Amino acid sequence: MPFSKPIGDGLFELRIEGAATVRMLYGFCEGTAIVVFAGKKERPALRRKDITLAQRRFSLYCG
Repeated sequence: MPFSKPIGDGLFELRIEGAATVRMLYGFCEGTAIVVFAGKKERPALRRKDITLAQRRFSLYCG
């Protein structure tokens, strides 16, 4: 079952578990969900650099 939680600055983490666990970071811009980072979950916690990258991408897209 998918799991979602806020990570701050308008971004959320979505985890989908299957044969592998996929982690996506997304936010909402003008009512549309924007995925700014996705990958196979390899660590228990998000890396700070991944969050920073997602924040930068979201900021570029949504201002």
